Amino acid sequence: MPGIVRYTFEGQINIPSHATFTPNESLQFGTTYTVRLTTAITDSHGNSLADEFTWSFTTVPDLTPPTKVAESPVAGDVCVAPDRAISVLFDKLLNPDTVTAATFMLEDSTGTPVDGEVVLNDLIATFTPATPLNSAMTYTAHLNAGITDLGGNPLPPSSWSFTTPYLAEGSWTSIAVPANLAGRTDNSVVWTGAEMIVWGGRGQQLFDDGARYNPALDQWSDISSIGAPSAREEHSATWTGTEMIVWGGIGQTFFLRDGARYDPATDSWTPMSTNAAPSERNGHTAIWTGTELIVWGGGWDEIGLNSDGRRYDPSTDTWTVMSSVNAPAVRTGHHAVFDGQRMIVWGGVSTNGSANFPVSNGGVYDPVSDVWTPLPTQNAPDITKSTSIPDSVVQAGTDMMVWSPWSDVIRDPVTNEFASVIVSEARRYDSVQEQWQTVVDACESIATPNAVWLNGRMLSWNEDFTEGYAYDAQRDGWHPVTSFPGAPTTDATVIAIGDSVIVWGGRDDSVGFTNVGYRLEP
Repeated sequence: MPGIVRYTFEGQINIPSHATFTPNESLQFGTTYTVRLTTAITDSHGNSLADEFTWSFTTVPDLTPPTKVAESPVAGDVCVAPDRAISVLFDKLLNPDTVTAATFMLEDSTGTPVDGEVVLNDLIATFTPATPLNSAMTYTAHLNAGITDLGGNPLPPSSWSFTTPYLAEGSWTSIAVPANLAGRTDNSVVWTGAEMIVWGGRGQQLFDDGARYNPALDQWSDISSIGAPSAREEHSATWTGTEMIVWGGIGQTFFLRDGARYDPATDSWTPMSTNAAPSERNGHTAIWTGTELIVWGGGWDEIGLNSDGRRYDPSTDTWTVMSSVNAPAVRTGHHAVFDGQRMIVWGGVSTNGSANFPVSNGGVYDPVSDVWTPLPTQNAPDITKSTSIPDSVVQAGTDMMVWSPWSDVIRDPVTNEFASVIVSEARRYDSVQEQWQTVVDACESIATPNAVWLNGRMLSWNEDFTEGYAYDAQRDGWHPVTSFPGAPTTDATVIAIGDSVIVWGGRDDSVGFTNVGYRLEP
């Protein structure tokens, strides 16, 4: 065996000298070794060792079985790429003859073995599938009986499972281009149950016009401008069941505190009273309770953000002041949904007077009792670490769903290599139980406020619609959305229309503001 010999002589009579052999590597367990001193050894006068001297010894046997230290992908992972190899890290060297396709194997959800190659490299065994794995399927990796270490000690059998994500779903079709509605952003949009109504916004100019789109006929029709609100952007538009109520926003020179109601049945506008109306603002929320419009929060930098609101009754054309006791702190760009009885407010951006910052809190407002209750903070989403504020937030039935993605660095448990990834967390506020429910995490992806809820699914797209993902509540899983067919488009209008989603308008860098639209059937 290779090693290092050291000789020590103390230089005194009757004190023996010492020779030490240190092997370069550790000796093997349960192995007999022989030490040999030959007659080539001489004293200081050249006299050889009288006789060759040998002796033998045996190392203790290895009785400790090997163990699995880590696996990749880990058990329960639901975002495993179909072309991913499966790796296992062990605590000691294994007998390579025992690590085979029969002892390290992968099965699909039907129990059918997956063809692949097994390679043992030092302490890591890797199974590489011969072909990509199927999508939306749970696979189980097995370390079967028969694997041993170099001393013959058996590895305890074990298994773990992981799941591959769904394939991209949905099909896109283009919709008719409106003849008299110019391309724009920051406009409002509502769905009446039969038509999509687009109004206002900004393109080459600030607009005070709009149009109605009938998806059944794939036709646009102009809407009257008589009595319509003044040109504006970043306003709110709310559908009452019979009318669209437009309020607030940014006008030609100032923030606005007025609005009007549009009746598509008569193609006519009715102005709204400004008496006791909320102060000028954008970034507010506006929800319909069934009898009233509630406008809350928002604001603008010159006079600060707001934590107040008003209730508007269209039957009497009157505004009523809301209580602000226990209301959420001042904010803009927040979200609000109506659960059938109460308004739920969450998130947005607040200020301390010198800087703005995202907030992960909110409140519940009961219009009958005119009382605010803070939202619970336990298990609530934390948007302060998100890469896309505000996050994707939608009304999911009577609940509120929030999806928060952010950049992170993770370590592979087997190779210890680090990689930059996008991770996320999803929460659903259960308005009945009054608590935040954890939703299964999405696979690597980034979402923005381009989000809608459609028939038990939340669909969300990134800033320019080049990437989209959907959460399916029935499956309790995520899948990518089929690629957007148009050019990358920012600030487009996104709306659910019953059985599909329409993406319209926005800014196309190649042509500027666009009035082109597409319809997605999930």
